[in-house]
Amino acid sequence: MNLSKIITPIAYGLVFLLTGIYIVWLFNEDPDQIQATKESAAVSMGFAITYTLFAIAILAIIGMTITALVNKPKSSITLLIGLGVIVLLYFFGYAMDQGEVTEVYSKGGIITTEGDSKMVGGVLTATIYMLLFAVGFSIFSSLKSLINKING
Repeated sequence: MNLSKIITPIAYGLVFLLTGIYIVWLFNEDPDQIQATKESAAVSMGFAITYTLFAIAILAIIGMTITALVNKPKSSITLLIGLGVIVLLYFFGYAMDQGEVTEVYSKGGIITTEGDSKMVGGVLTATIYMLLFAVGFSIFSSLKSLINKING
């Protein structure tokens, strides 16, 4: 039995668990402490580095996608179908959102119009459905792999 086939899912699960713990920890922080931390020079530099790396990653993804579309147009159909599904999920969420702007939303000055609220609703809906699909597919794939190992 190949050891990497056992370790890889465990590593992914550990990263997923640690990410979840970090997100829960982050959302339980005191807002005043978060604001004070954001104003420090080290954190500002960290944000700048993070944004730069994120921009580089996005540009790399776009470049690799265009290269794949040009080099292998037939195999890129699944990529285009996936992109179409994401766009449809966004517009589904956009259409279903009520466009409600409450005092809490407008307090930060980010969501000030009905259109802004609908855009956020569309992104949240698409993200939630993609997350549910990814978790469901991951569970299905793991169970299928486990059953195949037991039977084979």
